[in-house]
Formats: sequence, structure tokens, C-alpha cells
Amino acid sequence: LLSVASAIISTFHGTMWISLLVIVFNVIYVFLWGSTASVYYMVTDENNTSGFVIFLLLVAFYWAFQVHQNISHTTTAGVTAAWFFSSAHNFNATMPALKRTMTTSFGSVCFGSLLVAFLQALRAMVRAAQNERNQWLSCIALCLLNCIESLIRFFNKYAYCHCAIYGESFITAAKQTMELFAHRGFMAIINDDLSSLPIVLGSLIGGALSGGIGYGIGYAFYGSNANHDIKEGAPIALAVYGFLIGLMLCGTILYVVHSAVVCLFVCYCEDPAALSNNRPEEYQRIVQARPDFASINVDGNQAPPQQQRQDGHNEGNMYGSQDNGGYRV
Repeated sequence: LLSVASAIISTFHGTMWISLLVIVFNVIYVFLWGSTASVYYMVTDENNTSGFVIFLLLVAFYWAFQVHQNISHTTTAGVTAAWFFSSAHNFNATMPALKRTMTTSFGSVCFGSLLVAFLQALRAMVRAAQNERNQWLSCIALCLLNCIESLIRFFNKYAYCHCAIYGESFITAAKQTMELFAHRGFMAIINDDLSSLPIVLGSLIGGALSGGIGYGIGYAFYGSNANHDIKEGAPIALAVYGFLIGLMLCGTILYVVHSAVVCLFVCYCEDPAALSNNRPEEYQRIVQARPDFASINVDGNQAPPQQQRQDGHNEGNMYGSQDNGGYRV
């Protein structure tokens, strides 16, 4: 799945540009949010700050980051599903998928993101209120919140794929995801774990290379500086800065591949026959690498096969519905 997902992202490289735009929007939002928080603290006395207002500011901060990330994830899922349920080549699937994400699926993206943002803000408040008297209670609360947040994050990844594939609401997609986990839950965990490791390692390698380049630049410009602190500190500072930049950029781009892997898994569990008919070469690659995938067949407990046009081109709309001749528009 990882190899096939990488090939899909290489074909539809617009998904990577969207993920990079997410970084730009995050930077802009940090500036805007920081300005808002600063104004609040300026006009409010230090002893009269409202914990509820601070909580809302934290929710807004985390919510925006989650929405931006999930826009990229849902768009990539839509592109992957368009490729999966179509036999056409060289068609534009990125913009239609982005349009659906920002219109019909945007409410679902915001709602699922709000759940995670609420838990993140609550965890930040608990951590800020932690002291020697309630340290044990705070640790237990933080542990529970962290576990719940991790489960919701894992669940949302698959729910957003159902939103992208079928155009369903978040609640309906959540029900479909529960059915998927009921039949393929353990396989989903294994798939997620196996695909995450190369992505994490790739991000670390990219960060290390960027850090090495940063150190080389620092040494080239400041290696002969008469000031010992600058001579030693500047290359290290640039190395750290380069590592963080490389880690963030590589992680953002490789997360797109991970999104494609998750959507491929969902599509394959829902309708393996579609991949066998539309992309037989990729189907053989998957079943040869994962023989257990060959035993997955469409049955009464799973979604029916997707209906496609006779020309195999669905213009990025792969929703399985009987409306409008088999398509929901």
C-alpha cells in the first residue's frame, strides 16, 4: 500500500502543494492568534484573566491547526479514491477533491477537528494547573486525555476517508468507520503501524540531512570568525534550525502519503473488486505483498461496488449513490 500510495501522490502532486500551503496558513494563523491573545492580556488585568476565555483561545488555536491538517488529509483521500475507482489516466482529481472538501465535507472536517481541539485545550489547561498538591490527579487526567485524543485522531483519519469517498456527514462516516473496524479493526491497526514507521523515519532522515546542510553553511560562513562563541554556536544553531525545518517539511509531505495509504485501505476493504478491475497491476502488487488482502471480498457487511461511467472517468466524483444515474453531485 505504501508503494502504491507513493505512486499516486507522485502522479497527483497537487496534494503536496496543498500540504505545503497548510504550513503557510498555519504560520499566518499563529500570527493572527498571537495578536488576539496579546490584545486580551493587554486589556485585562493579570489577576482578572478568565480561565474560560483562555480555554476558548486555546480551542481556537488548536482547532485551526486541526482543520488545516484535515483539509489536506481529506483532499488526499478524495484524490486517492478517484484514482481507485477509475481506470482513466492523466485526469485532474486534485481540484475536484479540494472543492468537495471545502464545500460538502467542510462541516465534517470542522466538527471532527473540534473534538480533538477541545481535548488538546483541556489537556493544556490541566497541565497549566498542575502543582505539587494535585500532581498525581493531574498525571492521571493527562494520561486519560492523551489516550482519548489518540483514539479520536486514529478514528478521524478513517472517518474522513468515508467523507471523501461517499460525501457523507461526519456522523454517518463515523458509523461506517465503526463497521469497518468491526470487520477489519486489527488489520487497520497493523496497516497504520506499518505505514507510519517509514514516514517517521523518512522525516527524521530529511531533518538530519537539512541539519547537516545547515551546519555546513554555518561552518562555511562563521568557521573562521574570531569570536569563539559565534564560531562554535552559529553552525550548531543553524544545524538545529535546519533539522526542525527539514523535519517539518518532510513530515508534512510524507503525511500526504500516509493519508493515501489510509484511504487505499478503506477503499480496498469496501470494494477490492474495483481495484482488481480498474488497476489490475497495482492489485497484484498489493496481494503479492500482503496475501491476507486477497481474502477480502465484498460481502453483505460491506459497501456495494462503486458505479462508474463507461469511459472510466469520474472527474473526481466517486460517490456511490443511485441518484443522478449512479452519482451524487
